[in-house]
Amino acid sequence: IAEYAKGLTYSKDYTKLKSRINSLKTKMSYLGLKQIYNNLGTIERIIVEQKNMSDIPAMLKTISKYWDIARQELRIILKLT
Repeated sequence: IAEYAKGLTYSKDYTKLKSRINSLKTKMSYLGLKQIYNNLGTIERIIVEQKNMSDIPAMLKTISKYWDIARQELRIILKLT
């Protein structure tokens, strides 16, 4: 997910990135991953406002780290059931 979003960022395809971010926000909210959800909302706002665009790659990296942690936790939980 993060690699795909990074590719859209580097290609400056912000319309597709905004659409992908919106879809991810819904999924992260459903999973209860508030930190990821909040970061996605910030990226979405940056794209709309066209300000601080250079912050997006670092934010995607942070999202990727949080997702890795969440994924590991989910694997542990699923093994217990």
